[in-house]
Amino acid sequence: MTLRVVREVGWLRGLTSYRAIRRAVAACIGRRDFRIVHTSIQGNHIHLLVEADNARALSNGVRAFKISAARHLNAARGRRGKVFATRYHAV
Repeated sequence: MTLRVVREVGWLRGLTSYRAIRRAVAACIGRRDFRIVHTSIQGNHIHLLVEADNARALSNGVRAFKISAARHLNAARGRRGKVFATRYHAV
């Protein structure tokens, strides 16, 4: 799946962004119905390879990740507001 960030968040390939996203991934580790298998941090978006037991688990897991990532990215950048541009794109 792909999660694109808004322009105001800036470039994701820096150390502070990496640490923020790593903390968000760690927050999802305890979930039994949703697993993040692989992440790829690009300039303005994040690719996630995930496994979920069902559609509801996928939706809830992605929502939990997005909330955690938004909080960590905003804290790292000293900003408030929207982080992700749109709903996730799943393939």
